[in-house]
Amino acid sequence: MARVFISYATPDRYVADEVSSWLRAAGHEPFLDGDLRDGIGVGEDWEQRLYGELRRADAVVAVVTSLFVVSNWCSAEVGIAGALGCRLMPLRAEAGVVHPLMPRLQYADYEADPQRARQRLLQAVQVLAASGDGQSRSPLCVARHGYRGRASGVGSATNRCGRCLRRLVRRVRAKCAACGARLARCWSLSLR
Repeated sequence: MARVFISYATPDRYVADEVSSWLRAAGHEPFLDGDLRDGIGVGEDWEQRLYGELRRADAVVAVVTSLFVVSNWCSAEVGIAGALGCRLMPLRAEAGVVHPLMPRLQYADYEADPQRARQRLLQAVQVLAASGDGQSRSPLCVARHGYRGRASGVGSATNRCGRCLRRLVRRVRAKCAACGARLARCWSLSLR
């Protein structure tokens, strides 16, 4: 079983719901923020919940559309997931759209052939779950904290990785505020 975070722009929720159904039927644990059972509840701190779910995820399925590309939150989720060592799995739901933070990744093309995209995505998640690669974390956090697995509790590696996550988010936001460029542009500058 793999824990899979589904990142999407709100108008593309119908695709995210479908992906969640695929994953759940295959025995995986999807996180979809608007899910009535397991999503973010009324009164819950949504930002902290998203960060927590990204830390726990083995993979992030990104429902890529032009609305996804221009969303600061979607770009932040992709950047954070990559920094944490999550496997990024882009699902193209609009013809020709490529996210600037994932230009070299192989996409499953939902727009061209939803059934083939479903097969390819489920196969990739199954391979990830079987290999155990989803248990490893970011080289950044391994180097800083020696953390390679899942832990919990006060003072645990998970909380230390949370500090890395918050530091990363502050850095991305500061770049955007400082230069006014798109998040993706600022992100690529911060990695140089």
